[in-house]
Amino acid sequence: MAPQSLEDFKCIWMSSGVIDYRLCDLDFDCDNCAFDLAMKKRTPPQISKPEVKANLFDKLRSRNEQFSHSDNMVVLSNSLVLRHVFQNSYMLGFSSFLWDLLEPVQQIHCSIEKGYYRKGDTFMNLQGEWGAIAIPAPFDLFVVSTFVTVMTPLQHGSWMGFIEVDDENVNGSTISKTEYAARTTEIVGALSREYDMSPGMLTMQDGGTPVQFLFQIMGTKPYKQLLAKLLNF
Repeated sequence: MAPQSLEDFKCIWMSSGVIDYRLCDLDFDCDNCAFDLAMKKRTPPQISKPEVKANLFDKLRSRNEQFSHSDNMVVLSNSLVLRHVFQNSYMLGFSSFLWDLLEPVQQIHCSIEKGYYRKGDTFMNLQGEWGAIAIPAPFDLFVVSTFVTVMTPLQHGSWMGFIEVDDENVNGSTISKTEYAARTTEIVGALSREYDMSPGMLTMQDGGTPVQFLFQIMGTKPYKQLLAKLLNF
């Protein structure tokens, strides 16, 4: 997607808070950037745990408290979201909490194909820097059309596809606003306590990539286990 504002031109060193201001004029071709090379030769700066924790866990708590889903949307027990269109037809997406756990969204690819799926069949796949996971169908459903392909980076809040499903299946798989809030609060609390027990400082790694996302802090295996729990594997 073409840059929309100055925010899209921020140098990775500015985005990570290492420098105050610098815009990229090389289309993020860091391998051929003299400034990037010079920065990598410096001693990696330390990022305090409170800073990272504030950026990550407070954001998750805030999203949980806001509960941004509209009245014509329902959250399923496996963290997927449906928006009713007409009769037994729905738009399919992710809960706001799951979206935040999946960040950086722009580096994640999703694939879902048209067709009929029985409950438990793999009907969607996600792939990111942390690896890949297969998502099982929460109930019998028919994927009428899809809005993503394996080569399309996700956009936060986008819909995955258009499905048909019996209303009785939907009603038996939903989670209430109260249950949703309690579940996500429990997860954030557990993650926060686990994080407090980790080493005191985090650093820039891999030539300037900031340690700021959950899969980097947890490790890829525990992160995928968390996603699996949320998606009811």
